[in-house]
Amino acid sequence: MSEEVAVGINRKKYPFPVESMLQLALVSAVLFVARPCAAGTIVGWRGDGTGRFERANPPTEWAADKNIVWCAELPKWSNASPVLSQGRLFVCAEPDILICVDAESGQILWQATNGVDQLLAEEFRPLIEEVRRLNDAEQKLHKKSNAKPTDEDLKQELADFRKNLAEKRKPLDDALGEGFDFSLPRAQGSNGYTSPTPVSDGRMVWVLFGSGVAAAYDLEGTRQWIRFVERPVIGQGHCSSPLLLNDKLIVHVGKIHALNAKSGATVWTAKSVPRFGTPVVAVSGDRTIVVTANGEMLDAGDGEVLASGLSRLTYNAPLVDGDVAYFFNNGEARAYRIPSFDVDDPVPEMLWSTKVSNDRHYASPVISGGRVLCLSQMGMLTVLDSESGDKALERDLKLQGTCYPSPTLGGPYIYFGGEGGATVVLNDDASLEQVAYNTLEKYRSSPVFDGDRMYVRGMKALYCIAADK
Repeated sequence: MSEEVAVGINRKKYPFPVESMLQLALVSAVLFVARPCAAGTIVGWRGDGTGRFERANPPTEWAADKNIVWCAELPKWSNASPVLSQGRLFVCAEPDILICVDAESGQILWQATNGVDQLLAEEFRPLIEEVRRLNDAEQKLHKKSNAKPTDEDLKQELADFRKNLAEKRKPLDDALGEGFDFSLPRAQGSNGYTSPTPVSDGRMVWVLFGSGVAAAYDLEGTRQWIRFVERPVIGQGHCSSPLLLNDKLIVHVGKIHALNAKSGATVWTAKSVPRFGTPVVAVSGDRTIVVTANGEMLDAGDGEVLASGLSRLTYNAPLVDGDVAYFFNNGEARAYRIPSFDVDDPVPEMLWSTKVSNDRHYASPVISGGRVLCLSQMGMLTVLDSESGDKALERDLKLQGTCYPSPTLGGPYIYFGGEGGATVVLNDDASLEQVAYNTLEKYRSSPVFDGDRMYVRGMKALYCIAADK
């Protein structure tokens, strides 16, 4: 178990007061599940990336004084959604904390820090020590050369030594910037460094932070590996969550990296452009495909770019349903048929392109009943026909604050959330009739359902809410 273990639980019946919050450039995850996942079942951002959890039996109504089973105070805030696996909830807290909470009682079982200074020093310690030794040797050689300014052989020796030193330093310079900068990358204050949602297979849990550090733990809190992947460059802060595909952990920071899930070692790297949205998985024949928010389709096995330029999603993530990939961006939504990449010159076929509101869409879409549903930052619901792209509906859901959570199917309902703490529940049928309008503590992450219980990560606490009997 990690050396940092929290003891005790803070159970409260009422939410914590929260401060006003700045806007946030992130794609929040909404996760609904019908039961704790079995070992081997992968649960991460939006569950399997689709936001569909049809076997859930979720509550539809709640409030600060209604249906609260327990409330566990957490060390700091986070934008990452909770992940439920093997009766445990995995949540994050700023700036680099992974926390494991018992789903039944709310007791904090363990927590582990993953500080960038500590981890980068661990990652590069042997190389740092070698570079320091070479720096000392370079200084001595430089003084010797200055003492004999006409010695051309000595000048050449110094030049060759400095070239070798630069080559040795390059991994550090690439990772941290020249001068071994261990400071955190830039991030908007309300975005922070814990926007990525963890992922678990019921045996281990993996986490990625906005510092560029990734780590893996077993469910008891023993760290399996930790490493620095890449320094994020998006000024607002990194948001894209890790994607687990069998034995690979896919992380999209600037480049797209496939890490060995057991060891953390790099398997392959592909060039891309940093995006906020999380990659999703698709299947094409015998190939497993990674679809990115930058509009690429890559072979998960070796990182080969099979298609590119399909979209440039500004804030949210793509969605795959069967053999169709959907991209819902500010101003335009698109759908592509995913081809068989085993034939000559395969090209994704654009099925439709539809003009939509140019308002920001932090939320990612969900497919339900032949419809594509997406929510704008101001709470405007847009519904498109999934086959034709025709616009079927636009409705203001009157949510509170900026809408970051993605609309998600939970049992017979669809849930829509806003940063201000409101959640609207609609029937999942042709009417999309409103079932309930709920309020709670302000939040930027989204609920997890297990049977008749709902778990919500607020800005200061994790709530367990039960449905009425």
